[in-house]
Amino acid sequence: MRLERRINLQQLSAYYPEPGLTMSYGYKSEPIGNVDDPGLRDGTIQLWLVLPEIEDVLRNISFILVPIQSEENTATLGPDDDQSLEKTNNGVSESLKAFTTGSLECLALGTFWLQKCIQQHTTCDRPALVSAEEMRPSRLIDVGTFEQDTLRLCLRADFPAYLRYATLSHCWGVIQDRVHLTQRCLKAWQTVIPNEALMSTFKDAVQVTRNLGMRYLWIDSLCIIQDSKSDWLYESSRMSNVYKYAHCNIAATASESDASGMFRTRDSPIDLPVLLDFTNICPEFTEGQSSNGLKGVYNLHCNLLWFYEMLLNAPLAKRAWVVQERLLAPRVLHFTKTQIFWECNELEACESWPEGMPPRQYDHVSSKAHSPFNLQRDLLYKDIGNIASHQSDQLRRSFDVWGHIVQTYSQSRLTYGEDKLVAISALASEMKPLMQCRYLAGHWGIDLIRQLGWPGYDAIAHAARYRAPSWAWTSVDGINMFFHGMRYSHEQCFFPLAEILHVQVDLASEDEFGPVEGGYLEIRGKLLSAKSLIDSEKEQNMVPRSGKPLLIQETATHLRFYQDGNEPEIEKPLYCMPLALILLHNEDDRMLFEGLMLHPTETPDVYRRIGSIGPSLGEMFDEHDPIFPLLGQIERSSSGGKSFTRNELNFATFRIV
Repeated sequence: MRLERRINLQQLSAYYPEPGLTMSYGYKSEPIGNVDDPGLRDGTIQLWLVLPEIEDVLRNISFILVPIQSEENTATLGPDDDQSLEKTNNGVSESLKAFTTGSLECLALGTFWLQKCIQQHTTCDRPALVSAEEMRPSRLIDVGTFEQDTLRLCLRADFPAYLRYATLSHCWGVIQDRVHLTQRCLKAWQTVIPNEALMSTFKDAVQVTRNLGMRYLWIDSLCIIQDSKSDWLYESSRMSNVYKYAHCNIAATASESDASGMFRTRDSPIDLPVLLDFTNICPEFTEGQSSNGLKGVYNLHCNLLWFYEMLLNAPLAKRAWVVQERLLAPRVLHFTKTQIFWECNELEACESWPEGMPPRQYDHVSSKAHSPFNLQRDLLYKDIGNIASHQSDQLRRSFDVWGHIVQTYSQSRLTYGEDKLVAISALASEMKPLMQCRYLAGHWGIDLIRQLGWPGYDAIAHAARYRAPSWAWTSVDGINMFFHGMRYSHEQCFFPLAEILHVQVDLASEDEFGPVEGGYLEIRGKLLSAKSLIDSEKEQNMVPRSGKPLLIQETATHLRFYQDGNEPEIEKPLYCMPLALILLHNEDDRMLFEGLMLHPTETPDVYRRIGSIGPSLGEMFDEHDPIFPLLGQIERSSSGGKSFTRNELNFATFRIV
């Protein structure tokens, strides 16, 4: 049975994110780049939703029209049994006839994706680098069967030898009288978990687990003792293994709290691909158009579907803990507001595109592409050749993966700010074999001087309670895209303007990736007196992204001060610590400058970071700046090459806490 309801053209306005703009829409078709673009199926047409008065805005709202070659033929996707899956040969799943994401058709499609991954994919399973004992969680929920509907908590000693379990990613939400695992109920729950502990999302997750053919489920609030700090710290340190060795992660992507459940009722003619027949509909639309105009029967898909349902409209995507859950798990089954989605290393799919999202259009959406496991696998089987070149390439690619992790994580939200390090600790532990150095409160011991120049202009504020040294990006809230831009390129030369003599990080437990209680950098470098200026009211309003103008050593400079967060004006004195120069070979005299703004503490020779120093956004630094002689000098060879000699006059040794 296929959906053949003809769509009301005005209904398409429901996709538009702004309320009130629901009238006067028309259509126009435009090619996407080359008509023969292999990223789209042959004959596919891009459709823009157009409001004539403000047409320039509407390119955000677009659809894909996929031609239907035959409406009647079907093909079998799954095994030949009563749960086999059918699809029309235009690639749209038969689950689309279901009006809820919790239907048997949707769950059968999820089962199909899971089985396809297990049977056909070669890069999705995680390598078993630890013993079977370490691979298992400390506790799991036995979800029973459909016939025996009793749940109980199992301890590791009770697990069967062959174990497949699911995990749940969810938003806790603000719920009064939430029931969770405590020391008091630990023993009783091993007999039966009471119904009042199973909120709507948990009940739905149990149903999905059973339908996927598994007996065990891990839910953080029901498997970690919530009133035991020692248990919480221990289980947090093992989070990597919990998700890494799960058979599948179930994601309540559309749910803002555990009370709202995972499944959603949907309006199929709006939320799902719809049959559009342009043979008889809106004859004025095709009037006067060329032979390339819209003709025939198409399936209408919302373009950027992944972005709208997995990011923009997904409460779960805004939760910081979920970043590592999503990257660590080998497979993720998402329940969004309109469809179910699938993610594994070799397939991103949804009900609209059950065989995979269109290539090239959706290449950039794959979160699994930035997983540490892919890099581990690539480097393991790579022909090393030149060892120095291999190490340089490994470092560059490792920081690129870490940069993606930090950027995604830093733009997500934490309920408790003190979890900043813990909620990313599992990913950090997976990165360590690639970095092959100490982990330092969000940074890495190798090439640490390069990592200290993260900009202050995207920082919102310092944490209310101490959680990291001021030089660490984990000490502030706000988006951090700096690691993505760390420059390992033959076209650039990095010259440090300071030296790190010693790094101390005081851990709160034995877990080097967990919370910290203190730490410092011992630095040898320059401290130049600095004064931030606000020239005008206009300048004040442009802070923080445009930075504050500066005097350094009482001299005007083109550099700017980007304060870490919107804190009150810092008391004087202030000091500029030059950090690095980056020469660009493809530029004549321009370069990049990175520095830190420091404020002295009550302890002599001890400072804390309060921001970064650099050129105005989009601009460069050059040797004509008045403070350049304080940094050093550039030497040019007869062949046109450039080198830099650092000026170490007045170098001092001090600490940054």
